[in-house]
Amino acid sequence: MKNIVAIDTGFSFTKVYTRDENGAEQTFSFPSIIQAPGVSAAGLDTPTSAYFYHNAYYTVGKNDRTKTNLLERDIDSLIKFAPLLVAHALKQVTVEPDVLVVGLPFHYFNRYKDQLRANIASFWLNGENHQYPNVVLQGQALGALADHFATVNPAADESGYILDVGFNTILALRYEHRQAQGEGSTPHDRKGVSVLVADICTAIQARFGVEINEHDGINVLLTKKLKLGKEHDVSDIISSSVNKYLASTVKTFRDKHRDYLTFCQRIVLVGGGAYVLKNNMPKEFADILHIPDNPEFSNARGYWKMEAARHGLI
Repeated sequence: MKNIVAIDTGFSFTKVYTRDENGAEQTFSFPSIIQAPGVSAAGLDTPTSAYFYHNAYYTVGKNDRTKTNLLERDIDSLIKFAPLLVAHALKQVTVEPDVLVVGLPFHYFNRYKDQLRANIASFWLNGENHQYPNVVLQGQALGALADHFATVNPAADESGYILDVGFNTILALRYEHRQAQGEGSTPHDRKGVSVLVADICTAIQARFGVEINEHDGINVLLTKKLKLGKEHDVSDIISSSVNKYLASTVKTFRDKHRDYLTFCQRIVLVGGGAYVLKNNMPKEFADILHIPDNPEFSNARGYWKMEAARHGLI
């Protein structure tokens, strides 16, 4: 049996899905934060907590509020640091990968797939050359579509949308007759949850006079609490920001896809943004809404299932 590890890299979190030889699932995520390590009395953070990559040390997945996240919200930054995200993911899986399946937003796919594959297939880390000859690239949202087909098994003539609400981008992928359709599919760049988080951070600064970074903002969004010595209830800020973001997102989706929504039978809401939008969708969408279990892992699950089917494992 081939060991397949699916990694859905993102600008807020990197999601990982695999199964061991007994079929047991392993699913986890970590913050997509890459920072230069600090200096302690003992010197630079040791390679056990930092990676040596491109002649510099980096930490991965740690939110040090005093440092900048070097993984900027642009595709060139993601391509550059993807090997670090992959290495950090593989450090935590329980299987030795035979095949790596990595996601890339579909609107960047054709332009960057070869570069990303080459970067992951061979890279130097901590003085060692890591080689992964079997790297498969898949388009984000397409993984979620494959997961939907495999899990729900919809009618052959179902038409709908995968609405993949990520941190940086919302991907609206139209499908019909169990096939993705280029016509009517659109990436909405810079429309993801980062817009909502930025609004929350601005409101926090206005009320409390403190700046918080994006990952702290995500935590505030999820918990509706802000810890500044003592804990503050900021549910009113969250409610106001979510309502503004929801109104803007729904308007964008409706305006851009109006011609196809008339005949849309299902909207599959995935990505981390699904948790924000799921209880706030207008009735016209709520009646046809489907949210899979753990929607933030939909793409990673779908990548794994596509590759497993290709090898006859499922």
